[in-house]
Amino acid sequence: MAEPTIQLGGGNWAGKSGNLLGYYEQNKKFYAEDFTFSRSTTGTYTDKEGYIQEMPYNLATYSESFGSGTFFGAPTNLTVINNNAVAPNGTITAAKLTSTADGARLSTANLVPSTLSASTTYTFSVYVKNINASNYYVRTVSATPSNDVEYTISTTEWTRIEHTFTTSASATYIRLVSSLAEGESILVWGAQVNSGSSAKTYFPTTTRLNMPRVDYFNNSNGSLILEPQRSNLLNYSTDFSQWTLISTVIDTNAVSPTSESNATTITDNGSGGASGNVRIQATNFTITASTQYTFSAYVKANPNSEIKVTTRNDDALRGGTFDISTLTFTPEQGTENGSVESFGNGFYRIITTWTSGSDTSIGIGIGFPNITRDGTNSFILWGTQVEQGSYPTTLINTSGSSVTRNADVCTDGGDVSRFNSSEGVLYAEIASLEETSSSSKYISISDETYNNRLSILFSSGATNQIRAFLRVGGVSQVDFNGSVTDVTDYNKVAFKYKDNDFSLWINGVEVATDTSGSTFSANTLTKLSFSEINTTSGKFEGKVKDLKVYNTALSDSELITLTTL
Repeated sequence: MAEPTIQLGGGNWAGKSGNLLGYYEQNKKFYAEDFTFSRSTTGTYTDKEGYIQEMPYNLATYSESFGSGTFFGAPTNLTVINNNAVAPNGTITAAKLTSTADGARLSTANLVPSTLSASTTYTFSVYVKNINASNYYVRTVSATPSNDVEYTISTTEWTRIEHTFTTSASATYIRLVSSLAEGESILVWGAQVNSGSSAKTYFPTTTRLNMPRVDYFNNSNGSLILEPQRSNLLNYSTDFSQWTLISTVIDTNAVSPTSESNATTITDNGSGGASGNVRIQATNFTITASTQYTFSAYVKANPNSEIKVTTRNDDALRGGTFDISTLTFTPEQGTENGSVESFGNGFYRIITTWTSGSDTSIGIGIGFPNITRDGTNSFILWGTQVEQGSYPTTLINTSGSSVTRNADVCTDGGDVSRFNSSEGVLYAEIASLEETSSSSKYISISDETYNNRLSILFSSGATNQIRAFLRVGGVSQVDFNGSVTDVTDYNKVAFKYKDNDFSLWINGVEVATDTSGSTFSANTLTKLSFSEINTTSGKFEGKVKDLKVYNTALSDSELITLTTL
């Protein structure tokens, strides 16, 4: 089989700020192929170990630049020379800090609530190398008490220092280098702040929000997540002390899907009697009338496997009971829909969807079905979300207000040298986020116009269908549709194009063919995008495990091999 001229994924994922990295082969050598990526907000994903992480988890902006306009502000009694020396990764990106007087320091601005959450544990880390300093401080300052740690580094080798601290409700910042004598210098590189009580693997950041997300949930090879814009309407997604407790008590001591001890145990208060109202509740946040919403939460039996969710809207209760031992949902009021998804590490994500009435306020309750309150009924809860839409997306963390995650946008892959305009194959292993597509979602090669393009897509209004078409000079040459068992599962799709020889293959089967039609003139195709053309219209929304472009029309036997699950 011919080698692809562009490959993305397939177990080989890499990304950097503003770019998703694929590769192409030339003369048996591999070269990076950049796709332009943007989101401009953080997002979550499941890592290779099965834990939910934030992308990027390094909360320090411009982690390899120090001084004015970066994570650390204007220096005091300190000269900063960025990109001055060889860093631990071999690049000339380390900064030299030299004291000009006593009290030399770099400090961040107040980090709560702009960057960090109050009453939360974080770890600051940075690589340091001594030149001629006797000692220096890394310092975090909270309201009470201040938390100072002095590090004395005598070696002239690179050393990573780590400092764990818990934020206050205000006045939390990080101070670096507060004990250099005049003329003393050190090198620094790789500043990082991550949640939790230990430093994670260093993650460099510049324009840190435009980072692609590769998710490993139920998928050891990983897949690119491209999701629409969504907002978590719950002000507190994990801090349930901010919710209303009804015949329940809480204890935040359990390990969550992030591997940190930040999940909450919900227990009945042991007051005795029948169940009545035994739940925690978030009330009266604003929604839009006659609109579909989805609630989701991560739960773990402790020991209760039955968990009840109710929504109150238009003075009507809707809801039902989730049994996470049998992965079932039993509706109890209205026409609410629900499902249970096994996450791993003993956790399940429970999901319920409903359509609002005319009232624009709503309450969400999560608790127990029929029980006797004796103080033994409990379960673990983490990561709640209410979002507008018919299906859940990855968790959007909130800590005091609603938060919006922007849409993922990926465009600008390849150039004219990567495509054969007269023949070839566009291949993708993809999964939709919904069975019936609410809008058309494209992967396209084009000349950046609507007139000349070939596309694989989930078509608007279609249920469990994958479409492919090719247009030349604005005229449709072929237009295929193929049915699949479940479009939300991964399906392998190949669209072959050649003059009078077109076909669509899905999961090892040729589902459509056409022997009449023309392809493009030479050097027409210039860009590959996860959108209708090289714009944000028709953005692809789904998961991409693998993508390949071939510059030759593969044989039937090759297409069978390529697309067989």
